[in-house]
Amino acid sequence: MFLKAKGLLQNAFFEYIHSMNIRSSAAEIGISVEAYKRICTLFIENTDKDLLLLKTDLEENDLTQSAATAHHIKGAAANMDYEDLASLAKKLQLMIQSGTADREELLLQYEQLSQGYQKIKEEILAQL
Repeated sequence: MFLKAKGLLQNAFFEYIHSMNIRSSAAEIGISVEAYKRICTLFIENTDKDLLLLKTDLEENDLTQSAATAHHIKGAAANMDYEDLASLAKKLQLMIQSGTADREELLLQYEQLSQGYQKIKEEILAQL
């Protein structure tokens, strides 16, 4: 079931509305473009690590750590103004905390979060 759903997910189009521009984002918060680029680099490095940790914790059924990591990703995404990504992380966090979702559902939501992040990461890297 999970593999079939995962295949459907990979064919789905992730609609990403927020268009990121490093220059305008830096100007908006009053810092240099170079400083904003460093922030973006840290966001990518930390989110890459968090997603790996989250997947491992979900696979090992460590729900306490999974919820904490999803919460961390949610906060980082919101701080960077990636509301769509923050929403996906929040949904996963709430699914974990509710205790009503099974492992397959959690992993499917993780895949949506991961795919959404990859789109954002590509957009950032294209501007660094």
